[in-house]
Amino acid sequence: MLATHLIKEKGPRVVSIWGMPGLGKTTLAKQVYHHGEVKRHFNCFAWVCISQQCQGREVLKEILTKLISPTNEQRQEIAELGKDQIA
Repeated sequence: MLATHLIKEKGPRVVSIWGMPGLGKTTLAKQVYHHGEVKRHFNCFAWVCISQQCQGREVLKEILTKLISPTNEQRQEIAELGKDQIA
């Protein structure tokens, strides 16, 4: 059902999965992430683990790194991005 929602909805899609520890949130997210129809539908993917103490800019930098498969030089440029240059 969640995979179908991601494929059929138009425009940007955000899905929040929340709940108590041990309910299978990560398992569900991984199943959707690796779902064949979902993989065929989207051009790119990024799996990023986010902790309770995450910093938004660092998460965005990690997503960018996953999406573009940067060279070492590009990785350095991403690491040096200032807050006015990302999101």
